[in-house]
Formats: sequence, C-alpha cells, structure tokens
Amino acid sequence: MKRRVLAGLICIGLLFGSFTGCIQAKAADLTAGYTANSVNTEGALTDEALDSLRSFSMELFRQSLVSGEENTLVSPTSVLLALALTANGASGDMLKEFEAVLGQEGLSLTQIDLACKALMEQYGDTGGSTVLRIANSIWYDEGFAAEKAFLQTDADYFGAPAFQKSFRDSGTADEVNAWIEEATGGLIPKMLDKIDAETVMFLINALYLKATWQSEFDPNDNYDGEFTTEEGTAVPATFMTKGISREQYIDTGDETGVLLPYDDGKLAFLALLPEEGTSASDYAASLDGDSIGNLIAAAEDTSVLLGLPKFKAECGLTLNDTLKAMGLVTAFDPDKADFSAMGKLSQGNVYVGSVLHRTVLKVDEKGTEAAAATIVEMSGTSMPMDYVTLRFDRPFVYAVVDLANNLPVFIGVMDNTAA
Repeated sequence: MKRRVLAGLICIGLLFGSFTGCIQAKAADLTAGYTANSVNTEGALTDEALDSLRSFSMELFRQSLVSGEENTLVSPTSVLLALALTANGASGDMLKEFEAVLGQEGLSLTQIDLACKALMEQYGDTGGSTVLRIANSIWYDEGFAAEKAFLQTDADYFGAPAFQKSFRDSGTADEVNAWIEEATGGLIPKMLDKIDAETVMFLINALYLKATWQSEFDPNDNYDGEFTTEEGTAVPATFMTKGISREQYIDTGDETGVLLPYDDGKLAFLALLPEEGTSASDYAASLDGDSIGNLIAAAEDTSVLLGLPKFKAECGLTLNDTLKAMGLVTAFDPDKADFSAMGKLSQGNVYVGSVLHRTVLKVDEKGTEAAAATIVEMSGTSMPMDYVTLRFDRPFVYAVVDLANNLPVFIGVMDNTAA
C-alpha cells in the first residue's frame, strides 16, 4: 500500500512585535466560497475544559524536557491549536486518542474545539498595549480530495483558510515559509527546507504576542554579572533591576519567584528559581496542571531587590516522541492512522509524519518578545527597612502566563543565558 504523509501543523507564538491584517497566500484558496458559521462559545471554558488545557500544557512541557535540549521552550497554546486543527480530520479509535490527549478531563472533540475558539476570542481582546494575534491555515497538495465538512469545521472554529498547490513545485515551501514569517513578525523566517515527496498536507497555527511590562526596567540601571549553568560554568549576563521595588514575590519553600505583570493586566511573566540543590529541569518535571494557578495565588506584594537577566531563547523540537508518550500513537502509524474525515487519496493512507515546533522568546527592559511555530508533518518608592533579594543567576523556569485561566502561553527552562 502506498503511504502518504499528512504534513503540517505549524504553531507560531510571538511576544513583542507587530502583526496586522490578513496573511495572503498565492496558492488556490479552497475555502474562498465558504462562510464561517457563527459559534456561540459562552460557557465553553468550563472548569473541566480549563483543567484539561492546563493538564495538557504541563504534560507537554514535562515530556518535552526528555529531549535534553538546552533552554527548552514550548508554546502549549500553539501546539494545542495545531493538534485540534488536525483532530477534526480524525476518525475511529484514533479520534479517541486525540480526545484523551487534548481533553484530559473527558472532553469531546466538540468541547475541545469550543474551548479553543473561546480561548482565541479572549486572546483577541487583551487590552493595554498588548497585541496577541492567532492565525491558522491548511495547505493541501494537488490531488488530495479534502472533505468539505472538515474544511467547514476548521473554518468555523479556527478561521482557517485552506490552500491547494502542487507540493512538487519548488516554490511551495517558500510560500509556506513566507506565510509563517509574516505571521511571526519575521522572528521565524524559515520552517521548511523542502517538502518531502510523500507529504500531502500542512496544518498551521501561528500565535503572535507583543507585551510591555506594567513597570518597565530602566536600561541605565542594568549591570553586568555572571550566570552559572548546572555544570558550574559561569557565563556573562546582563541583569535588569529596579532597585528595591514592590513586586509580586513567591516563596513556597520549594522555589522563590516573581510574577511581573504586563500592562494589559491579563498576562504576566512568571520566573521561578528552584531551591538550592534542585536542578531547574528536575523542578520543571515536578510541575503539573495545578502548579501555575497555585504559584500565582501564592504571590504576595513584597519589597524585592530583583535581578533578572536579559535573554533570548530559541528552541526547535520534533514532538513525535513527546506526543506518543502522552498517548497520541495511532496518528503516527502509516497502517493504522485514520484521517478519512479529513480527505482521501486515490491510493494509499495518510498519517502524521512529524510534528515540528519552533519557539523564540526574548526578555528585555520593555517586555517580552516570543514566537513559536509547530509543524505537524503527516508524513520607584522610598527604601524600606526589610526586603528580599531575588537574583536569577542560575538555571530557572519561566513562563508567560494567562492570569485569568492559569494557563502557560509559553513555558521554558533557562539553562544558559549565553547559549
């Protein structure tokens, strides 16, 4: 039996930059004649739905640490949306796997779709100076007969246009890359070197976020210091500080940390320093779906002498093994995968070849800039007397968190600021 790879979930997340208007593509738009149906998402983010999203996010993060990649960074939101796009084309027992992985509290695919749409609607109205945009698209090779119901569902819930163009055309990879580059404000200029001969499809999610600190750091207060890696190597780092200032300080006994809000009041940067003797990776592996909410709740207004390093993290992962460990197995099996609800080939079966995820995140005096791309390839107060000193000069865990839903939009481990 001839096998064809369903290639392409691209999830892109950006923080700090610009993203406006619609992303244009030269390929034929299969959904040009479609009208997205109105979907009522009121009440979609139930306790069960949010618990499922939190559990998925933290399990994805924990499993991604197994790769041993330095400065591991993922965007669970981006991966979630890309996988949900794909799940709408799944059938049979394989669909049950998607539901179990994405809806860990027993959610159906429809409930997962509704939760994703509700989340995207919330992120489209963050307020402040924050810009958060989400874009989705589907790309088909010529000769693949897409199911109209699948295209309609992804248009209804995800606003995803579907483009068709020959994957044998050398310019198609460039066009996909251009779509991603525009969606990420230029932070991720290239995801694909070429399109393999067996590839018939890409499903793409792009998430872009630009956020500014509620209270910015003054570059004139920066100082040079050293960051010590887990191996004991000291590397140069530039630390930002506000002197002694009132911050949302965390101290549970297992870690100390700080919650730095952005000016929208809905998102914040969370930085966590494990207790001495515990590695950042071991500490990260201990976090679960309840951890983000518990840590946010533990933050208290405190006088802090904060030292936070400026850094830029870039991470590229293939998530096949990560997702298999989470229970999504059949989708990667060339013989057992069932994407019949997505479309048909004249001969052969369609399966997921690989899930590619790339993230970029930068923290500086004004705020945070980040981008993530995932491709699923089928195929100022007077000085107080008492204060605490919190200096992130060794490996730590950090996240951009959604304060209302206790969700990590980005989450990573900073092992080496000089990498």
